[in-house]
Amino acid sequence: MKPTFHADKPIYSQICDWMKKKMITGEWKADDKLPSVREMGVMLAVNPNTVSRAYQELERGGYIYAKRGMGSFVTPKKAVFEQLQSDLAEEIATRFLEEAESIGLNSQAAIELLTKRSSKHE
Repeated sequence: MKPTFHADKPIYSQICDWMKKKMITGEWKADDKLPSVREMGVMLAVNPNTVSRAYQELERGGYIYAKRGMGSFVTPKKAVFEQLQSDLAEEIATRFLEEAESIGLNSQAAIELLTKRSSKHE
């Protein structure tokens, strides 16, 4: 499923987030070959240069690696995924608390609401 792009964030950054989520969920596993920049551009209906920038960012962050003449692959480093999962969870928690505060809930009330919801989910 391709991402829906929003104007509030650069497209390459949204592509990075989408790809990271695919890695965390296990849809893309360690050492899986990624689509070429051109293929990904067609798949997402974006300029290949935008995809190239996303791949460069992901490579710089250690999430993917490139093999000359073979393409790009998901990193096999488990620690990278653990850190990524932790970072994304923290990001989600921060957004949740900010949204809760924007509607007048203090942090404690928001956490209690989340705890109550979590116990219903189990």
